[in-house]
Amino acid sequence: EDEDQDHGEAFEYASNFAYIYGYSDNAMAADNNLRRSEVSAMVHRLVKQNNRLGSFVYNEANPPAFSDIGGEWFRSGIEFINYKGAFKGGDSVYPYVDVTRGETFKIICLGLGFSEKTGLPYDSYAAILKKAGYIQGDENGNLNVWKLITRAEFCTIYNRIIGRDGAKLVTADGEKITAETYGFKDLDESKWYYKTMLKATSAYDDDGYVNIELRNRRNVLDDYQ
Repeated sequence: EDEDQDHGEAFEYASNFAYIYGYSDNAMAADNNLRRSEVSAMVHRLVKQNNRLGSFVYNEANPPAFSDIGGEWFRSGIEFINYKGAFKGGDSVYPYVDVTRGETFKIICLGLGFSEKTGLPYDSYAAILKKAGYIQGDENGNLNVWKLITRAEFCTIYNRIIGRDGAKLVTADGEKITAETYGFKDLDESKWYYKTMLKATSAYDDDGYVNIELRNRRNVLDDYQ
């Protein structure tokens, strides 16, 4: 492997789909910690949309890779990230545990092909994403790999990766997108992540306008009906 594989700009990723949804139709829970299943599913969806699954093939008829993912909506995501070497192996993967920033950086780097090296310390995966401009440190420059990551923090990174941080929040016919559009009662306009989360849960047409109908097409990406 040449070192170019690790500079964080290996691929350009595009996505028109919504990639995060609320815990219910009215709760986005942006401040909640992100779970292992959620980050795996969101990275897998992006790879699938960009036809970069490589030789990974998901077959629901096969035994699940772990004992605690059978029948779950995120099973294909966990199995893809496992195929990429981000998990330790063993009987269980504990899909509902909260993930650290470091593990999230590892899943992003391996899942999206920014690195092929599965055994790096979390700081190295953080450095790859920082160099690519996808993450920034806190006011002291720390990347805080051992801290848990929130849904809003993850969406900030993901929006940068897919070039959505500058996206519009308006439909082609001029309707403004707000929390009310999707029914979220816990998304407050005064929060730093208000627009971040609306962009993350919106789908877009090819001209950069929000397509509300497209947002509902999600099961196809999770291989789950």
